[in-house]
Amino acid sequence: MNPKTKEWKDGIFSVIMRDMNKNNPPYKPSHAYKWVILDGDIDPMWIESLNTVMDDNKVLTLVSQERIPMTPPMRLVLEISHLKNATPATVSRGGVLFVNDNDVGWKPYFDSWISKYKKDDPFAESVFNLALTHYQLGNEQFMDDMRRKSHITPICDMQCIQSLTTIIDRMYDNLKQDKVKYDHLKKLREENNEEKIKEIYDAFFVFASMWALGGALDEDKLSFSGQWKAASKMVKFPDETGRLVFDYYFDVIEGKWVNWYSMVPKHDTSYDGLFCNLIVPTAQTVS
Repeated sequence: MNPKTKEWKDGIFSVIMRDMNKNNPPYKPSHAYKWVILDGDIDPMWIESLNTVMDDNKVLTLVSQERIPMTPPMRLVLEISHLKNATPATVSRGGVLFVNDNDVGWKPYFDSWISKYKKDDPFAESVFNLALTHYQLGNEQFMDDMRRKSHITPICDMQCIQSLTTIIDRMYDNLKQDKVKYDHLKKLREENNEEKIKEIYDAFFVFASMWALGGALDEDKLSFSGQWKAASKMVKFPDETGRLVFDYYFDVIEGKWVNWYSMVPKHDTSYDGLFCNLIVPTAQTVS
């Protein structure tokens, strides 16, 4: 709205909303949805106009007094990287609970995650707690050093810890579902071989940590690999020239770090399908 002449001129969003509202066929399944995706930063000046769209009214009220309701097939998506400039009204309508990670940190999340192992496997819980201290993940200086390293894509502390816990959970679930591995662990427990069991869980933590913290590194991967090799004392990495920690996975049965190359299946030379569907397995595809 021009403040002097009071002349109204439609913007992009109002034009899109009006066109979608007029072209309103009977309600159909998901293929008939009409999407509006906003991928810019949320500016508090213009987002205020969308408050009535995002609440129960689902109506866009323009300064010209025109009201454009959202029809059932219409969908509005805010695809943004942060909510730093958003007002509390916008955040609440987006169904988001904002918690300042600088005040809370990732430790409460880690403690909450690790508490579930108290019932399932108290020994695993104690090892993961010890590993957290041993590998200095709880050390603020260590996390500061990680933030200063060169990453391919921006990451935050909470993102790293969530990746770490998720990888450990999947490795632990795989251990329980794989009969050969589970029988091996069961045998170690029957023999009260706590040292070997501790090595397995410690290796789980090392594997998950090195990918969660170092997976997104760029040219700093080499220094990170040397740092992680030196830190891993319980199950030592093989001393092979030119190999990074990312070149290995932990073999539960063997109880040692094994190169991904040993997992590469033999290439099927009898393949006679389309060339574009041909996949030659390598250590990278396996990992």
